[in-house]
Amino acid sequence: MSSKVKFLALLVALVDLCHGSIITHIISSKEVVRTHNKLRTRVGTPDLSGDFFLAIKAKDCAFKMLRDDDNILEHPCDPSKDKQGENIYSVKSDGRTSEQALTVYERAFRVWESEEKDINFADPDWAFKMDSTSTSKPVFHYTQLVWRSTTKVGCGLASNGGESIVVCRYSPKGNTATVSSLQYNVPVPPQTAPVTCEDNKDFAATLCKDLSVCASFGSMCKKSCGLC
Repeated sequence: MSSKVKFLALLVALVDLCHGSIITHIISSKEVVRTHNKLRTRVGTPDLSGDFFLAIKAKDCAFKMLRDDDNILEHPCDPSKDKQGENIYSVKSDGRTSEQALTVYERAFRVWESEEKDINFADPDWAFKMDSTSTSKPVFHYTQLVWRSTTKVGCGLASNGGESIVVCRYSPKGNTATVSSLQYNVPVPPQTAPVTCEDNKDFAATLCKDLSVCASFGSMCKKSCGLC
C-alpha cells in the first residue's frame, strides 16, 4: 500500500472516530423545494426558495441530536433563537449515501404531509382548537410545510447506519399559534369548503370574510352572503 493511500485511509479513520461514524448530508435543495412547493401549490400558498444556510443549520442540528442521543420532541437545537421554524423526523434506517438520504427525506416529507388529515377543517372552530395543548395528534409539521408567511427552507440529515434524523429549517418561522395567524397562514383545503355559503353559514362567517380565503375560494364564498 502506498504512503498516499495509507494517509487517506488514516484520515478517513480519524474522521469516523471524531464523528462517531455519523455521516451527514445536505438534502438536495432542488428536491426539497420541489416537494414543498408541490404541496403549497395544491393548497394555495406561495412557493418557497431553497436556502443553503438553513440547510447547514438543519444538517448540524441532525448531527447533534444523533451524536447526543437527544429527545427530538424537545427540539434541542432551539431554532427559535434564530427565529426559524423546524421539522424533525427520526427513523431506523440507513441514510449514509446521498441516495439513501434522499429516500429518508422523502419518507419524512410524506409523514409530515399526512398530518393534514388530522386537522378538522370542516369544523368552523378548527383554528381555535389548534394549540399545542389541546391537539391530540401531531399536526404542526404539516402546518409549517404550508405556512403562508414562510419563504425559505433548507434540510439536512445525519445517519449512523442504524438510525437517520432529518431536519428541515424554515424562515420566517411558522406555527405562531394564534387564531388569526392560523386562519391566515394555514389554508383550508378546497375540498373542505362548502359549495355555497348557505351550506354552512358558520363557515362563511368565520372564513369567507377573510380576504386571503376569499382569494382562494371566491367561487365558494358567494357574494350573496355579503362577505366576499
